[in-house]
Amino acid sequence: MNIFDKTKALVAKEKHYTFLILENLKIIEAQKLYCDLGYPSLYKYLIKELGYGEGEASLRIAAVKLLIKSPEIASMVKEKLDDGSITLTHLGILNNAVTEHRKAGGDIEVLELLEEVAAKSTRGAEKFLQEKLQLSRPKFKSVILSERVFAKMERLTKIYGERSEAELIEILLDEKLKSVEVKNESSVEFKNSRYIPVKVKAYVQKRSGHQCEFTTPNGQRCDEMRNLNYEHIAPFARGGLNAPPNIKILCENHNQRQRMRLF
Repeated sequence: MNIFDKTKALVAKEKHYTFLILENLKIIEAQKLYCDLGYPSLYKYLIKELGYGEGEASLRIAAVKLLIKSPEIASMVKEKLDDGSITLTHLGILNNAVTEHRKAGGDIEVLELLEEVAAKSTRGAEKFLQEKLQLSRPKFKSVILSERVFAKMERLTKIYGERSEAELIEILLDEKLKSVEVKNESSVEFKNSRYIPVKVKAYVQKRSGHQCEFTTPNGQRCDEMRNLNYEHIAPFARGGLNAPPNIKILCENHNQRQRMRLF
């Protein structure tokens, strides 16, 4: 077998394994299994555990989401990935289009869309879906930062770790919204109830560093700082107290994973 035949055979295997990897990632996402390793999301798992780049991770996540919301397309996806008529980019484009269309209350046969998209270039697929589903144009908002504001963003990076500007802005917005919500709650007393007192929440926030407190047995801690929830360690229904030692902060996915493990 010459070098060209060997390369062609390897590419065929690569395409075949792409679908198998997606199938495994679908299970990992559906059951939030990455949480057991201390990761707050499939995205972080793909980057930190599997070594994918940011773009590669995003493509695979979009494909996984499409397979989860439209399981009927699995066999066609396998077939078309194997023969090269679609790529992960096609699946990502289709996932975004179907998601937007359904949010607007639309209903569409995804299997038929996949068949149509497979015959087109990625740019052609985007244009086709835009027209077919009458999708709105993506919205972009650019912001010019002054040197003073940029310096503050740099300081935030030292506090929160290497994150994109968009992530930092979302973290700040979440914290501001939470502070407003806490202020609104502060005038209400919740005695002998499952509601956690404002002072306890503030203490737990400070203790956690505004970060998910899930830690694996080997000491790896989840680094998520968004979508955090307060949880009782000993359930309130079983006599768990609203005292700080019995309250922890978990990110949304670790919270979901914890509930899954209870059932």
